[in-house]
Amino acid sequence: MAVLLKGFVLGFLRDASVFFRGLTQKEFSFSRSIFLFLITISAAIYRFSEIGVGVSYDEAYTYLAFIRGSFLQTAIDYHLPNNHIFLSLILNFIYRSFGGNLWVLRVPPLIFGILMVPASYMLGKNLYASSAGVFAAILVAAFPELIHFSAVFRGYILVAFFTLIVFILGDRLRNKKNLFVWGMLIIVFVLGLYTIPTMLFPFVILYFWLLFSAFLGDFDGSYASKRNFLSYWLFSGILTGLITIVLYSPILIFSPDDLFNNHWLIPVPWEVLSDRMLGKLMNTWNAWTAPIPLWLAWLGVLGGVLALLFHKKLSKHKFPLQVALVIGVITLILIQRPNAWPRIWSFAIAPLLVWSAAGWTGIMSKVKIKQFSLDWIMIGIASLALFWGAAQRIPQLSIYPTEKGNVEASADFLIKELRPSDMILMDGSHAPFLEYHLLIQGDYEGYFHREKEYQRIILIVVEKNGENLDVLLRKFSEKYKFNTDTLKILRSFGNYQIYEVFPLE
Repeated sequence: MAVLLKGFVLGFLRDASVFFRGLTQKEFSFSRSIFLFLITISAAIYRFSEIGVGVSYDEAYTYLAFIRGSFLQTAIDYHLPNNHIFLSLILNFIYRSFGGNLWVLRVPPLIFGILMVPASYMLGKNLYASSAGVFAAILVAAFPELIHFSAVFRGYILVAFFTLIVFILGDRLRNKKNLFVWGMLIIVFVLGLYTIPTMLFPFVILYFWLLFSAFLGDFDGSYASKRNFLSYWLFSGILTGLITIVLYSPILIFSPDDLFNNHWLIPVPWEVLSDRMLGKLMNTWNAWTAPIPLWLAWLGVLGGVLALLFHKKLSKHKFPLQVALVIGVITLILIQRPNAWPRIWSFAIAPLLVWSAAGWTGIMSKVKIKQFSLDWIMIGIASLALFWGAAQRIPQLSIYPTEKGNVEASADFLIKELRPSDMILMDGSHAPFLEYHLLIQGDYEGYFHREKEYQRIILIVVEKNGENLDVLLRKFSEKYKFNTDTLKILRSFGNYQIYEVFPLE
């Protein structure tokens, strides 16, 4: 046993050396590296220009429920799937070190979003060609939905980044056996699953792809046989599952119902599954394409179709990863029957853009104008559009909003107005926004406790989705014994109206 362990450790260290030595020995193109650097800088400008956008409900709730407590509380509290645990632990550390300002908490997802640009280049280059990688990087840099998820502190952009990384590692392992890379694959999958369980989709997709590639004999001779390749495939998958279970064990021990019986995760009934999935598919299409011209969206779809139709001529692998994606997604839908909101599928955006880029660059590379191939002319035009758009956003770069919204203005007013004996009452669907903006400026949590003793009630009405003063009075007045004769409006900020009311004596 000791001999086997020693051999494994030595092999792992040797493969790690091979991996890092290979990174420095890759063909280096200075001009292409500068080009990719400019694309990445442009992506950073696009994303950073969104970092001051007002806090979303999910962000505010994540901050209130999962970030401000202890690390243990962050790791074991899963009463809502809002807790993207790995990211929440990172943000817990960030919060303790640098505070809870919105731009501070958004920096980690911003970094992952920017790193998707070189990762998409690498995936496109490895699976297809350098031109496909560069064009994919441009598309990922500019795609609105990826920009949005890079500028909010939610875990979806982490899963999207990890998806690119595991596809890159999987392709590398198909081409060369390396214990260190197998270990990296396990670690990245575990981190993704510990962020959001939807990382299971990329896991199943990649393992289907490696399985089909094995049966087609599309793996390197460094594996002794197909059986040898599949043994690594099986062991790495099992080890990924076991480590993930260990990380989720606090939840499995203390609150298993939160993980398995959460009402947000209840499977869709079989009789409505097809209609529900079709509706969610249309919702996803609308969410992804709403900010861009429809003709451009359909050109993207056509590029993906071209990549699949001409797969043998364009790709460096036998079995299309696109087909593995379809098989993997359908398999998990039939097993899990998820209520698939558009954000669930955000992991697939970058791979879809890679395939679209591969289709167009592959076809265009066959056409030449004088000494220039048409694919690089197309890339030049796209990059100029990207750089121009980034230049237009430079004046917008700020970690704070250019002007305060209604909720921020309301919070600033309340900071000056609140007395120790006050209690704040407002509808729960709006409370996290205001509570977040108050808490980052001081200890105002007690004002929202509805069991506290109070001498004055601050009633906040947010006129939205049918809510108005009469609705809140019917909801709260009897329980909290309002003396409606004392009701008085203090300030109004847009659809936020702040009232004071005293209880009956």
